[in-house]
Amino acid sequence: MLNNHNHFIIKKFKFLFVSFVLICLIFNANAQGYSLKFNRVFIINNNEQTVPTGTVWKVTSIYGEEINFCINVVCFDPNIYAKGIVSGIYVNNVFIPSTIRGFKNSMERFSSSNCTTGSFCCSDVTCANKTTDPNILPLWLPEGTTIKTLGPNTFASVIEFIVQ
Repeated sequence: MLNNHNHFIIKKFKFLFVSFVLICLIFNANAQGYSLKFNRVFIINNNEQTVPTGTVWKVTSIYGEEINFCINVVCFDPNIYAKGIVSGIYVNNVFIPSTIRGFKNSMERFSSSNCTTGSFCCSDVTCANKTTDPNILPLWLPEGTTIKTLGPNTFASVIEFIVQ
Protein backbone atom coordinates (compact mmCIF):
# COMPACT_ATOMS: atom_id res chain seq x y z
CA MET A 1 0.00 0.00 0.00
CA LEU A 2 1.29 3.45 -0.90
CA ASN A 3 1.63 5.97 1.85
CA ASN A 4 1.34 9.73 1.28
CA HIS A 5 5.10 10.16 0.97
CA ASN A 6 5.45 7.49 -1.75
CA HIS A 7 2.41 8.86 -3.58
CA PHE A 8 3.99 12.35 -3.53
CA ILE A 9 7.28 10.95 -4.93
CA ILE A 10 5.48 9.14 -7.76
CA LYS A 11 3.52 12.29 -8.65
CA LYS A 12 6.70 14.35 -8.63
CA PHE A 13 8.50 11.77 -10.80
CA LYS A 14 5.63 11.82 -13.33
CA PHE A 15 5.70 15.63 -13.43
CA LEU A 16 9.48 15.70 -13.96
CA PHE A 17 9.31 12.99 -16.63
CA VAL A 18 6.56 14.77 -18.59
CA SER A 19 8.45 18.10 -18.25
CA PHE A 20 11.65 16.45 -19.52
CA VAL A 21 9.88 14.95 -22.54
CA LEU A 22 8.27 18.29 -23.41
CA ILE A 23 11.59 20.14 -23.16
CA CYS A 24 13.26 17.54 -25.37
CA LEU A 25 10.51 17.87 -27.97
CA ILE A 26 10.82 21.66 -27.98
CA PHE A 27 14.62 21.58 -28.40
CA ASN A 28 14.39 18.85 -31.04
CA ALA A 29 11.91 20.90 -33.05
CA ASN A 30 14.25 23.89 -32.95
CA ALA A 31 17.29 21.80 -33.88
CA GLN A 32 15.59 20.43 -36.99
CA GLY A 33 15.76 23.75 -38.86
CA TYR A 34 18.39 22.38 -41.28
CA SER A 35 19.21 19.00 -42.70
CA LEU A 36 22.32 17.67 -44.40
CA LYS A 37 22.22 15.83 -47.69
CA PHE A 38 25.21 13.74 -48.75
CA ASN A 39 26.85 15.16 -51.89
CA ARG A 40 30.28 13.59 -52.49
CA VAL A 41 33.50 12.15 -51.07
CA PHE A 42 36.89 13.48 -52.14
CA ILE A 43 40.56 13.91 -51.22
CA ILE A 44 42.24 17.17 -50.18
CA ASN A 45 45.94 17.71 -50.93
CA ASN A 46 48.31 20.64 -50.38
CA ASN A 47 46.39 22.90 -52.78
CA GLU A 48 44.19 25.19 -50.68
CA GLN A 49 40.46 24.62 -51.13
CA THR A 50 37.49 26.54 -49.75
CA VAL A 51 34.26 25.01 -48.49
CA PRO A 52 31.60 26.22 -50.97
CA THR A 53 28.56 28.26 -49.97
CA GLY A 54 25.64 26.08 -48.91
CA THR A 55 27.80 23.12 -47.91
CA VAL A 56 29.71 21.75 -44.93
CA TRP A 57 32.70 19.41 -45.05
CA LYS A 58 33.48 16.60 -42.67
CA VAL A 59 37.20 15.74 -42.55
CA THR A 60 37.30 12.04 -41.63
CA SER A 61 40.97 11.12 -41.89
CA ILE A 62 44.46 12.50 -42.43
CA TYR A 63 47.08 10.20 -43.89
CA GLY A 64 50.60 10.36 -45.26
CA GLU A 65 53.45 12.39 -43.82
CA GLU A 66 55.99 15.02 -44.71
CA ILE A 67 59.64 14.14 -44.00
CA ASN A 68 62.05 16.90 -42.94
CA PHE A 69 59.11 19.23 -42.27
CA CYS A 70 60.19 22.33 -40.35
CA ILE A 71 58.08 23.13 -37.28
CA ASN A 72 58.37 25.31 -34.21
CA VAL A 73 59.58 23.34 -31.18
CA VAL A 74 57.58 25.35 -28.65
CA CYS A 75 58.13 22.78 -25.89
CA PHE A 76 61.87 23.45 -26.12
CA ASP A 77 61.97 27.16 -26.95
CA PRO A 78 59.34 29.27 -28.78
CA ASN A 79 62.06 30.68 -31.06
CA ILE A 80 63.53 27.32 -32.10
CA TYR A 81 62.63 25.22 -35.16
CA ALA A 82 63.60 21.69 -36.18
CA LYS A 83 62.90 19.18 -38.96
CA GLY A 84 60.79 16.13 -38.26
CA ILE A 85 58.20 13.78 -39.73
CA VAL A 86 54.82 15.52 -39.59
CA SER A 87 51.24 14.82 -40.64
CA GLY A 88 48.43 17.37 -40.43
CA ILE A 89 46.39 20.07 -42.11
CA TYR A 90 46.00 23.83 -42.23
CA VAL A 91 42.49 25.15 -41.54
CA ASN A 92 42.17 28.88 -42.22
CA ASN A 93 45.99 28.94 -42.20
CA VAL A 94 46.14 27.48 -38.68
CA PHE A 95 48.36 24.38 -38.38
CA ILE A 96 46.48 21.39 -36.92
CA PRO A 97 48.95 18.54 -36.37
CA SER A 98 47.89 14.93 -36.50
CA THR A 99 51.26 13.29 -35.81
CA ILE A 100 54.69 14.74 -35.10
CA ARG A 101 57.60 12.34 -34.77
CA GLY A 102 61.25 11.82 -35.59
CA PHE A 103 62.64 14.39 -33.18
CA LYS A 104 65.72 13.08 -31.40
CA ASN A 105 67.71 13.84 -28.28
CA SER A 106 70.68 15.16 -30.27
CA MET A 107 69.34 17.09 -33.19
CA GLU A 108 70.17 20.17 -35.22
CA ARG A 109 67.89 23.13 -34.49
CA PHE A 110 67.34 26.42 -36.29
CA SER A 111 66.36 30.00 -35.50
CA SER A 112 64.47 30.49 -38.81
CA SER A 113 60.96 29.21 -39.50
CA ASN A 114 62.07 27.54 -42.75
CA CYS A 115 64.96 25.63 -41.06
CA THR A 116 67.59 27.07 -43.39
CA THR A 117 69.44 29.65 -41.29
CA GLY A 118 70.64 30.01 -37.72
CA SER A 119 71.69 26.39 -37.28
CA PHE A 120 72.67 25.20 -33.81
CA CYS A 121 73.94 21.79 -32.89
CA CYS A 122 72.71 19.80 -31.02
CA SER A 123 69.72 19.78 -28.69
CA ASP A 124 67.25 17.35 -27.21
CA VAL A 125 63.98 18.19 -28.95
CA THR A 126 62.17 14.90 -28.24
CA CYS A 127 59.49 16.91 -26.42
CA ALA A 128 58.13 17.86 -29.87
CA ASN A 129 57.11 14.27 -30.68
CA LYS A 130 53.32 13.94 -30.56
CA THR A 131 51.18 10.94 -31.32
CA THR A 132 47.90 11.19 -33.18
CA ASP A 133 45.25 13.08 -31.23
CA PRO A 134 42.03 11.04 -31.49
CA ASN A 135 39.97 14.12 -30.67
CA ILE A 136 40.75 16.17 -33.80
CA LEU A 137 38.70 13.99 -36.15
CA PRO A 138 36.12 14.10 -37.43
CA LEU A 139 36.45 17.82 -38.04
CA TRP A 140 33.42 19.74 -39.35
CA LEU A 141 34.16 22.78 -41.53
CA PRO A 142 31.50 25.40 -42.33
CA GLU A 143 31.18 27.24 -45.64
CA GLY A 144 33.98 29.69 -46.38
CA THR A 145 36.62 27.72 -44.43
CA THR A 146 39.93 27.06 -46.18
CA ILE A 147 41.83 23.79 -45.85
CA LYS A 148 44.99 22.21 -47.24
CA THR A 149 47.42 19.52 -46.15
CA LEU A 150 51.01 20.15 -45.09
CA GLY A 151 52.60 19.03 -48.33
CA PRO A 152 52.45 16.78 -51.38
CA ASN A 153 52.70 13.54 -49.37
CA THR A 154 49.81 14.22 -46.97
CA PHE A 155 46.12 13.86 -47.80
CA ALA A 156 42.76 14.30 -46.07
CA SER A 157 39.53 12.45 -46.77
CA VAL A 158 36.47 14.71 -46.90
CA ILE A 159 32.71 14.13 -47.09
CA GLU A 160 30.69 17.04 -48.48
CA PHE A 161 27.11 17.68 -47.37
CA ILE A 162 24.63 20.16 -48.81
CA VAL A 163 22.85 22.20 -46.14
CA GLN A 164 19.09 22.23 -46.82
